[in-house]
Amino acid sequence: MTVEISSVSLSGAERRQTLARSDAPDDLKDTMVVIRLARAGTKKKPFYRVVVTDQRNPRDGRFIEQLGTFDPRKDANGIAIQLPRVDHWVGHGAQPSETVGHLIAKARAAAPKV
Repeated sequence: MTVEISSVSLSGAERRQTLARSDAPDDLKDTMVVIRLARAGTKKKPFYRVVVTDQRNPRDGRFIEQLGTFDPRKDANGIAIQLPRVDHWVGHGAQPSETVGHLIAKARAAAPKV
């Protein structure tokens, strides 16, 4: 995948290096990776996927990685999140949404203590 910026074609690796530099173009500086919910399921029966995506993508659109699921219709164990992958993405600068932050806290509290 290449991205056209000021008539310059960048590959994925070059784009990541450009994003890391402070003199990156303004349209690339504002890109942010977020961890948020993507709705699935049917009408009146919501089901959510916890996904890592670019903030500019639509709610149910393209995502980088699926980290888990959330079923609000289940009473107790409706949350299934891969906590090591959440830690990985947060360590790389991904920002969880407010709702996902609460779900991560609940998942950590419910996780067995090792």
